[in-house]
Amino acid sequence: THTPVGTPKGIIVLIVENLGYEGYVLGVTYGGVALTEVSGSPLDGTAGAEDGAVQIFTLLSGVPSGAQTVVVTVDEDLSTHTRACVCVSVTASTSSVVLENGGAAFGLNSASTAAPSCGAVTIATENAVYAIGAIHAGRDAVTQLDVDTGYSQIIEFDFGSQTGSWAYKTTNFSGSGGYSNVLAWTFTVADEAHCLGILLTEPEATDVFIEGLSRIECGVKASTAAQLGGVLV
Repeated sequence: THTPVGTPKGIIVLIVENLGYEGYVLGVTYGGVALTEVSGSPLDGTAGAEDGAVQIFTLLSGVPSGAQTVVVTVDEDLSTHTRACVCVSVTASTSSVVLENGGAAFGLNSASTAAPSCGAVTIATENAVYAIGAIHAGRDAVTQLDVDTGYSQIIEFDFGSQTGSWAYKTTNFSGSGGYSNVLAWTFTVADEAHCLGILLTEPEATDVFIEGLSRIECGVKASTAAQLGGVLV
């Protein structure tokens, strides 16, 4: 169950998988309402020897209020794939939030880097824009990667010989134009990096639109569910 902060105007579910994308995530619901997978998702992280996948689903209108159950439906035996999922709710001072960058996600698929940066994007609005995303990494332990300065890590997950991290940018992008390195991490040594992110804005206002963040971890393999306090769905 996900308990949002305030009245949510948007729901984001970010899924990191420890193997390449094979189409086994059938859908995501929040309080029984279906989320939409964003354009550019999934990111199939095939670069390097340790492949992985990242997916992002959103619900940006008609969000049920109060605590709601998050369900990630899969069609596969979870004995080989492990998925760690994070649900984030965002609030706004006005009626809605929308996806920037033409409504598309941005990503990185690298076989080897010690400084993965995710995103070269175009922002059309003059309003405040925030970035949120996740990375699948070839690093062996969560102590071997961290978010760069200016970013906040929501949670990290140890898949065993691979890791995942979910983060958002704490300093807003302000003004229209092009931006690069929208989400960024640092590894102790170069390794595989597969990340995917989105940009959000509040079209009716010019102030900072994210008033609250909350999360729940869900959809992880039964044998590792205790690590996140998640549920198998």
